[in-house]
Amino acid sequence: MDLSEITPQKVHSLLDYRKYLVVDNLDITDLLTGDGLYVDYEGWLGELLDELMHQGWCNPEYSSSEAKILIENGELINQATLEQIVGGLTFVVRRDRFSAGSFAEAIEDGTMLKLLNRLEKVAVQVG
Repeated sequence: MDLSEITPQKVHSLLDYRKYLVVDNLDITDLLTGDGLYVDYEGWLGELLDELMHQGWCNPEYSSSEAKILIENGELINQATLEQIVGGLTFVVRRDRFSAGSFAEAIEDGTMLKLLNRLEKVAVQVG
């Protein structure tokens, strides 16, 4: 993936979703529909997932094993590079295809907020 595709506008658009993620006692149950085998995301949650999937945030060449380590050890996110953040975002999005509801888990457990906060810190490399 060419990181030059990540523009300051794309970064700011993604960072705007943090306003939903910093809420105390975040409850997203009303934004989830499905039958347990499949989860559909509604409202801002669906918009966030759509933006990640269709606005150049998923890297088809990412290392799933490296991204998994990053996501499973939240402390590593604090030192992640832009490429690693994109890999982490890709992992979160793709994992949901195989484990319904895991995108919601990444929202609820704070992983997505950590990734976006780190994105803001490394965004100076963008542009």
